[in-house]
Amino acid sequence: MSLGQLWKKGLSFREMQWLLALVVLLATAVAVRAPRSWVLARGLVLGVLVWVTTEYFFHRFLLHMPEPRWAPLRKLHGRVHWQHHKTPADLPWLFVPAWGTPQLIAIAFAIGYLLGGLELGLVAALGDAIVLVHYELTHLAAHVPYRPKTRFGAFMKRHHLLHHFKNERYWFGVTNPMFDLLLGTWPEPGAVPKSETARTLGIDDPEAPAAAAK
Repeated sequence: MSLGQLWKKGLSFREMQWLLALVVLLATAVAVRAPRSWVLARGLVLGVLVWVTTEYFFHRFLLHMPEPRWAPLRKLHGRVHWQHHKTPADLPWLFVPAWGTPQLIAIAFAIGYLLGGLELGLVAALGDAIVLVHYELTHLAAHVPYRPKTRFGAFMKRHHLLHHFKNERYWFGVTNPMFDLLLGTWPEPGAVPKSETARTLGIDDPEAPAAAAK
């Protein structure tokens, strides 16, 4: 699969189409506001940092939360992440849900707005959304027969697949290993035992009542 084919595959999903539409919308808003160059640079960097942080902490602590006891939350978790681990080759489960994308981008906007007002908020949201496109494409590349063009890309793909097929408690970063390295969740693969729950996250069926799953 070529890079062009990878993009074509990604754009065949409405989640990626919606995300790119948000990028265009935010870019238009930033252009209309015409922020000063230092605001533009600061906001884009802030957006990148917010996404890198969100990527790790949401993945580790929300998407890999302990088994939810409340049935609606169990079902939501199942559709957002459990099904992706259960059937990692089933691409529709791979993307951030369309309803969740604006909420993730809003985190960057809120932080930017609090730090510097509307202009910084808009630019931070744009930076966050652009990096989210990179995240979605990188995540897709890990689950399709695409060979990354760089050593770093191959390195990230290999470790993401270890997260899926060896041990789901490690290697939470999809685009980078920064927080994994800082927080001890990026061990040498040979030092980690194979997990029996990598494909189920310890949950038999999110659609079943919690008591029955036990």
